[in-house]
Amino acid sequence: MVVTRDTPSPVEKKQNGLLITGKITDAETKDGLPGVNVMVMRTLNGVISRRDGSFSIEAQPGDMLRFTYTGYESVQEQVGSAAYFPIAMKPSGAMGEVVVLGFGQSQKKIAQTGAVASISTREIKQSPAANIANALTGRLPGLVTVQRSGEPGNDGPELFIRGRATLNNNAPLITIDGVEKAPDVVELSSLDPNEVESVTILKDASATALYGVKGANGVIIIKTRRGREGKPAINTSVQTSVQEATRIPKYLDSYHFALLANEAYKNDNPNGVLLPYSAEALKAYESGSDPYKYPNVNWMNEMLKPALMTRANFNISGGSPMIKYFVNAGYTSQNGLYKAEKNDKYDASLKYRRYNFRSNIDIEFDKDFSVGLSLFGAIENQNTPNVNTQDIFNYLQKTPPNAYPIQYPNGLYGGTTRGNPFALVNTTGYRQYFNSSLSGMFTAMRRLDFITTGLFLKGNFSFDGYSRTSLTRSKEVKTALYKGSGDFNDTASYSFTGADVPLRTPESGYSQNRSTWLDFSLNYDRSFGAHNFTGLLLVNRQQKVLAGSSLIPFVSQGLVSRVTWNWRNKYFAEFNAGFNGTDNFAKNKRYGFFPAGSIGWVVSKEAFLENSSVIDYLKLRASYGLTGSDQLGNRRWLFISEYVSGTGYGFGTDQLTAIAGRQEGAMANADVTWEKARKLNIGVEVTLWRNLLSANVDVFREKRNDILITRGVIPDLLGVSAGNLTPANMGVVVNRGVELELNHRHRIGKVRYSLRANGSFARNKILFRDEISYPYDYLRGTGQQIGQIFGFTAIGFFNSQEEILNSPRQFGNLIPGDIKYKDLNGDGVIDNNDKGPIGRSTVPEFLYGISGNVSWKNFDVSVLFQGAGNYSARFSHEGAWEFYNGAKVMEQHLGRWTPETAATATYPALHYGQNTNNHQEFSSFFLKNATYLRLKNVEIGYTFRKLHIGKHTGISSLRVYANGMNLYTWDRMGNGSYDPEAPSGKGFFYPQLRVVNLGISADF
Repeated sequence: MVVTRDTPSPVEKKQNGLLITGKITDAETKDGLPGVNVMVMRTLNGVISRRDGSFSIEAQPGDMLRFTYTGYESVQEQVGSAAYFPIAMKPSGAMGEVVVLGFGQSQKKIAQTGAVASISTREIKQSPAANIANALTGRLPGLVTVQRSGEPGNDGPELFIRGRATLNNNAPLITIDGVEKAPDVVELSSLDPNEVESVTILKDASATALYGVKGANGVIIIKTRRGREGKPAINTSVQTSVQEATRIPKYLDSYHFALLANEAYKNDNPNGVLLPYSAEALKAYESGSDPYKYPNVNWMNEMLKPALMTRANFNISGGSPMIKYFVNAGYTSQNGLYKAEKNDKYDASLKYRRYNFRSNIDIEFDKDFSVGLSLFGAIENQNTPNVNTQDIFNYLQKTPPNAYPIQYPNGLYGGTTRGNPFALVNTTGYRQYFNSSLSGMFTAMRRLDFITTGLFLKGNFSFDGYSRTSLTRSKEVKTALYKGSGDFNDTASYSFTGADVPLRTPESGYSQNRSTWLDFSLNYDRSFGAHNFTGLLLVNRQQKVLAGSSLIPFVSQGLVSRVTWNWRNKYFAEFNAGFNGTDNFAKNKRYGFFPAGSIGWVVSKEAFLENSSVIDYLKLRASYGLTGSDQLGNRRWLFISEYVSGTGYGFGTDQLTAIAGRQEGAMANADVTWEKARKLNIGVEVTLWRNLLSANVDVFREKRNDILITRGVIPDLLGVSAGNLTPANMGVVVNRGVELELNHRHRIGKVRYSLRANGSFARNKILFRDEISYPYDYLRGTGQQIGQIFGFTAIGFFNSQEEILNSPRQFGNLIPGDIKYKDLNGDGVIDNNDKGPIGRSTVPEFLYGISGNVSWKNFDVSVLFQGAGNYSARFSHEGAWEFYNGAKVMEQHLGRWTPETAATATYPALHYGQNTNNHQEFSSFFLKNATYLRLKNVEIGYTFRKLHIGKHTGISSLRVYANGMNLYTWDRMGNGSYDPEAPSGKGFFYPQLRVVNLGISADF
């Protein structure tokens, strides 16, 4: 530690003692340290240092002041004649930084031999995201996230740790405060970012073996905030955001739609004379002279608008040596993008509201016995139109701009059997969802030093409950289509679809999931001279009941052990093991043993590097072990055959009577067991030039054996669907990759800055999956990556009829300008035997983030660039093809092939309706390279300090800030296309969101 003092200044005497003031700084950077705990040891009174590191506290001469701060060595100073204390705290560095591990365990970073990554609440809150999971993107090396939708309440991203390594579910296990959380019961989306202290991911076998049969896909550990000794510290914040779609496909107006329709018709009917649109119609579309007979509706603009989101939070923490507390209350209000009309009878708008509460209390009765009580609650209310999101965007995509106006002058909604998107949202009724999440955890710890020093018992009991109530009220309104003549106010001038049906009585639904967790552990932590040992022996049991599961609990239980050793924080060894199982398998196959070992060596502590002017810290580590998984889709009890209700049979002669029957459902295999993941990890950690630059590098390899699959060679003649076939431990996948993290921080004058970059690359390969015998190897999934897309390879456009005649036979009646495909097997015919690997999978192999922070005086700025690479997005039908199913056309269709544009065309010749040759769902032509770089976050803030709002009340700091998320994207998706994180398919999804946010935060 480094402590400096000025010449003592006159002491200001207070009624209850002396007023001690000072400033706390980083001993190396000289930066002020906010949030340092300052405590008078005699009275246990305490304060928290302000934003600039300054503090003031009352004390008596002779009192001892204690200064503590996470990541820094603690300081103790005695009050004498000096009234001002300038305190310089020395960073504890790798020696003192603590890493959160599984089952509530923690470990100093220097002793960590596994592969982990972590971020704190400060970084999480820089993203104005309603869902905390979306704030993790680009910040944790090894965590791959893909956000497919921005819909309020349904915007959770796909999460992968080190990519994909199984043919089944690749989602990681999630724990909160050491307790496993079933995704059906507790979701990350229900958490308030202000209640989270840190998010840690466990990546290798050493870190995840404790979870045994559930740890193969990695683990995400959420640690919530808890109280610290000191006076109450209060923080409150309010922020408001404007949201809009990051990108919406660009469609052509009615005039260009009609022009291209006539062109497509002529392509299909060279001698045809009945063009879809006359010269009169074209002129009317272009001029807009008759918007009811010749409408021109930009459905996306008419239906979508920017929306508001508001978040508010209040939390208080503090405590004494005996009782510490943290209490948090949060509110989130997020509106949807739909333009909903005001309605006196009901609200058809899309709205999401969330109310959060958390209370964490810790009580130390004495030095040997302590308990903790953690309570969490979240209420989520969602209001939506009475129509599925997919259907809304279905009609937004397919309804042409000239189909009909939104409303006619007499108030009738335009529409046919296809449906009016605006009417779908505003006249079909509404749905409401009321979701409640409740969690409670009781923890007790008893030290057993009377038996041997460092021995203690710990137990946790947790209950989680989730309920969902739905209410639906439906309504119908008939739609009209103008016949082309007559008075617009005369109903005889219209043809009608549907009928007017008033708001129906409510229909309701209810479901409930619940889970209980119990663990009991014996722990050991003791040093013998230079040797340091820790040990853990833990038994746990989880039981969950899910709606629709016949109320029969899912049960898992096991035994966990962990032993660590280090000598002088230089040499490290660790052994972890889990012996656990689930009720998914037969009794003799239910349990598995999952061991893992790791070692570490701090090379910089050796004599030959101790005095190095370049290398401050260098550690090598390696781990190898076994983890597992018991999942095969949503199937349960893989050792029991199922018989389900069937269609039955009709009996009788003249009048058949249907008699219900039974049929075979999921087929059993009593010999199946958990799949096994063997993981190897080698890592290097280095700090250079007096903490100026640090780097972490991990190289990993995982081989997943005995993957649970259903047989692929069983013929359909068996009469059993593929998902119900006999399960087997047959799949094999290998996954390899590398991760890199770089950190740099420095100070130039009064400007402080830091830079951080992280990236991860993971590539998998299927070594075996049960497949039928194909005539060509390139048709096999074996040897490819998981999720590899197969399809026809487009090699350009036909430029003449002669070229068509001299090329392999393709599909339908070809014309110049149609797509030309590669004949992979050379048999002169393009067919399913020519569907080879195209593009990549729909999950990135490469994901990275580059962030920076700069502060000067009271100003601070932060930025995060995030990107992903080596993955594809595939679009088809209304999401890519012209005039498909009567749908609209996109800007990309303007680049169509014509004899005049043959050399520069970017799209094939147009066809009026579906074309069997060009409109192939699986074709490289409609495959997009989804690689992107995104300006993910920007934040700028200014902090006011020492604001007085009363004689005895003040605000220690008030920060005003603005930030944004998904602000700009560079990609290769093409002009007028979708966001690169969009799901493959027809484009029927709620778009990703760009968010601009203003906020204010106060500390008291």
